[in-house]
Amino acid sequence: MTIRNIIERVAAQRPAVLAERDAIRALSELDNHIYEDIVLRHEGAQPRAFPYAEDTRQLIAPARFSKLYEAYLRAEAALQLDEPERYAYELQLFQAAYDSFRAWYNETHMPLQPAHIQAAPHYVRRG
Repeated sequence: MTIRNIIERVAAQRPAVLAERDAIRALSELDNHIYEDIVLRHEGAQPRAFPYAEDTRQLIAPARFSKLYEAYLRAEAALQLDEPERYAYELQLFQAAYDSFRAWYNETHMPLQPAHIQAAPHYVRRG
C-alpha cells in the first residue's frame, strides 16, 4: 500500500481538502511515529528514511490497515477546515485502527529481548 493509494481513497471520500505535499508530509509523520512507537520495539526492524519525499513510498502498515491512514488524513483535513466535531470523530476512528494495528504487530513480531550481561564469578577470599 502506497501513499498514493491512501491519498486517492481519501480524495474519493472528501475531494481535494489537503494539498498533496501536506498529505505526503502527514502520512510520513504518521509512519515515523509507527516506526518509533511500534516497529523499533521488535526484532528485525529495518532502517527507514523519513520524511518520505514521494507518493510511491510503501507504508509500514499492510493494506488491511488502510483505515488507519485514511482516518488520519481525514482528521488532518477536518483540522484544516476547522471542523472540531469531525476531527474528534476521525481521531476516534484513527485511534481504534492504530490500536488494532499495534495489537496485530505485537502478535506477529518478536519483541526485542533484553540483553543479559554475564557477570564474572565473584570469589570470596578466606583467610
